[in-house]
Amino acid sequence: MGPYRVTGLLGRGGMAAVYHALDSRTGREVALKVLAPQGDQGHHALRRFEIELDILARLGHPRIPRALGPLERDGALVFFAMEYVPGRTLYDLLDAEHALDLRRAVGVARGMLEALEAAHAVGVVHRDVKPANVLLGEEGGQELVRMTDFGLARLPGGPELTTTGVLVGTLQYVAPELCAGDREADARSDIYAAGVVLYEMLAGEPPFRAASPAELVRQHVGRPAPRVDALREDVPAALAELTSECLARDPDRRPASATQVLGRLDRLGALPATRAWPVENVARHAPGR
Repeated sequence: MGPYRVTGLLGRGGMAAVYHALDSRTGREVALKVLAPQGDQGHHALRRFEIELDILARLGHPRIPRALGPLERDGALVFFAMEYVPGRTLYDLLDAEHALDLRRAVGVARGMLEALEAAHAVGVVHRDVKPANVLLGEEGGQELVRMTDFGLARLPGGPELTTTGVLVGTLQYVAPELCAGDREADARSDIYAAGVVLYEMLAGEPPFRAASPAELVRQHVGRPAPRVDALREDVPAALAELTSECLARDPDRRPASATQVLGRLDRLGALPATRAWPVENVARHAPGR
């Protein structure tokens, strides 16, 4: 594709695929996000793609991969280049370890929330916060956390390209007010999704599990999430309380911003050294991470 030599597939979603590639001009490793053929929805998909590139160009934050160039075309293919982040996703890590030690879980949550803080500061709501969209790399011997895939995000005042009545995001992480159709997504709906991810890192399973999408929606809307320290005894009460507040069904009862959640994480102080929660204590994940 143009000056890029594709060397492998990194991931695939409903709208696009991401490939590892080398830029023949510089020898630099990049990630290429390539728009999938969309049939009758092609115009809306292309517009989403353009919006995502615009968002990445605006953000320029160390917790978010950078866009490296404009939209490009190679025949029927439309793509753009992003910073390549070696490593794996939080989805892959949870699939291998099921639940994380406390310090690592809080560290990953902090990186995720710093990315959301930057996005929310310019009015961008991610709308698809989930483990598969959290990248884990390494820099200077430290774990480097980055939030990716802004393909469903909205710019402030931007168009809504989703069909009326269709939920946006991955249902396991969608906030109750969005399930019920009561409100548009805002920073607090991202906070809810981040709370689900934090809960999953601590408990090894999401707070709600169901055999059908309809039942999962009913649980999000109609049931409070069980406290995470009821499932994992070494979780400090303050961390369990913060997780529960992020998962409040009423958005007005959640922390109002990622900045507030980060401040609460700072006040936890030193966490005890723990190992990953034993696999025999962990129920298997519901699909859709």
